[in-house]
Amino acid sequence: MLTQTGTYGKDTLLENSLAQNSLLFPQISKYIIREYPQYSLTYMTEGLGRYASEKVIGSNSFEWWIKGRLSRPMTVATTSAGGGAGHSVFTVEFAENFANSNDILKFKDGQQAFIVSDPTPTGAGYTYSLILQDPDATATVTAGNVTAGEKAGVVGNAHPEASEKGFGNTVFPDKYKNYLSTCRQAGEISGDAATAVTWVESKGERVWYFTAEADTREKFLYEMETQRWYNKINVDANGNPTVYQSGKAIVTGDGLLAQIDGSNVGSYGPNLSEKEITNFLADLRYTNGETSANYTVFTGTAGLREFQQAMKDYYIGNSVLMFDADAGGSIKLGGTYTTYNAMGLSITLMYNPLFDDPNLHHDLAPDGLPKESYKMVFVNTGMTNNGVANLEAIVRGEGGINRGFVQKYITGMIDPFDQGSVKAANSKDSFTVEYLSQTGIILRRPKSCGILALA
Repeated sequence: MLTQTGTYGKDTLLENSLAQNSLLFPQISKYIIREYPQYSLTYMTEGLGRYASEKVIGSNSFEWWIKGRLSRPMTVATTSAGGGAGHSVFTVEFAENFANSNDILKFKDGQQAFIVSDPTPTGAGYTYSLILQDPDATATVTAGNVTAGEKAGVVGNAHPEASEKGFGNTVFPDKYKNYLSTCRQAGEISGDAATAVTWVESKGERVWYFTAEADTREKFLYEMETQRWYNKINVDANGNPTVYQSGKAIVTGDGLLAQIDGSNVGSYGPNLSEKEITNFLADLRYTNGETSANYTVFTGTAGLREFQQAMKDYYIGNSVLMFDADAGGSIKLGGTYTTYNAMGLSITLMYNPLFDDPNLHHDLAPDGLPKESYKMVFVNTGMTNNGVANLEAIVRGEGGINRGFVQKYITGMIDPFDQGSVKAANSKDSFTVEYLSQTGIILRRPKSCGILALA
C-alpha cells in the first residue's frame, strides 16, 4: 500500500476519488482505517472486516443469543418440607426450573438427591420432589442445604431399564438486545486547501482524497472509537427512547465496556504481579468454562508499564536473564513483553490511547496518570464454536447501502469535483465534507471477557 501527496488537477476525478470508490475497493478503505491503528476497537472490527450478520430490527435495534455454560444452578426459594429419612420423598422450592425429572442435584456440602417428578409451579418458584442419594436409611437432608439463597446444581441423571424417554434441559441462552448509535463529524475545506490531495495505491488501483480531510476523518474515527467503548443504552426496558432533542429521539446502544459481564471485573494495586494476572485468567476460565481462548488485552500506558514490570519481575525471580550480546559489542538487556500464556489461555496486549486521554479521564492515580490508563480489558477476540468472530461490528444498511462509513460533500463556491459548475448549495468560499456512521458492537460471549482495573 503506497501513499503520496499531489495537487488537484486533471487526474483528480470523481471516478477515481476515495469517496466514490470506498465500496468498490474495500482494501483501500480498510487501509484508511489502518492509518489510525491507535483506534484499536475500530481496527479490530471494521479494519479486519469483522461484521455481524444479524439483521437490524425495526429502526435501529438488534439482538443476539449469548451462550454460556450448558447448565445453571438453582437457588432455594423459601420453603422445604420433609427430612428425607428412610428414603422418603421431601420437597424443596427453587426460584428456577433448570432441572428435570430424573436429574440428580448436588447441594453445597456434596449431598445429592434424585428428582422423582417434574416440578410444580408454586408461589415463589417451582417445587421439586426429591429422594436422597444415600444408601443409609437414617440419612436426612442437611438443613443448611435447603436454606433460602443456597444453590444446587445438576450432576447427571439416572433412568430405569427400558425407560420411556429422556428429559431435555430447560436452560436456554440469554438474549442480548442492543441499539445502533449514530455518530457524525463535519469539516470545512477552503479554496486554498482544496488544491492539496493525497493518493493511495493498492494492487494496481489508485484513488485520492483531499489532504485537508485527514483531520476531520481522524476526529470522526476518534469519536466512533469512544462511543464503541463507552456508550450506554439510553432506552427503557420496553425499548422506548428517554432522550429527545427538538422533539426527535436520540438513541444510543451499549458499547464494549457496558457489555462485559459485571461479575468479571477485578482490581489490582500498583505493582501488578504475574500471579494476579494468572489468577484473573483463572477467574475468566472458571466463569465461562473457557479452556482455550486468545485474549486481546486493551490497556493504556500505565497498564503496559505494569504488565512489563510484572513479567520482568517474574523472569528475574525465576533466574531467567534476557540479553542480546554481539561478540565484542555492547550488551543489551531486557525485552518488550506483550504476550503471556497460562492454563491454555493466551493474552496479547494492545495499546488503547483512549485510556490515556486526559480530556476524558480526570480521576488520577498517585503517579499523575489517569486511573483509566491502568485498566486492562480482556477481550476474547477469537472465534466462537460455529466459526463466528466473538467481537464484531454491526452496521445499518442493506441492498447495497452501508451506513457504517458514509462520506458526502456539500458544495459552496467550490465544487470539489466540478470546478466549472455554476451551481452551489451555499455562498461560502469553501466546501464541506460530512461523515456519518450508524453502527453498534456485538460481544457474543461477554462472560468470557473481563476487566482488571486499578483498585
